[in-house]
Amino acid sequence: MINNSFIRSIPDDALLTPADISNITGLSTRQIRRYCEKGQLRSYCFGRKYVIYGVDFKSYMKESLVCHRTFKELLN
Repeated sequence: MINNSFIRSIPDDALLTPADISNITGLSTRQIRRYCEKGQLRSYCFGRKYVIYGVDFKSYMKESLVCHRTFKELLN
């Protein structure tokens, strides 16, 4: 489980690598690189090295949040 308070504590100007994000999320480094390559996770690429700002990672996590509602709640 990802700790939301930990994610909020990441400074906006922090520079994160796919390995850093992999350690936080439990996803593979390759999957994080794919998100960067596809533009799903805003990043900067220098050669074959990706760098993600903390603010962009936090934005991605916020956009990826799934709200669980019951079917009945969706109908109302």
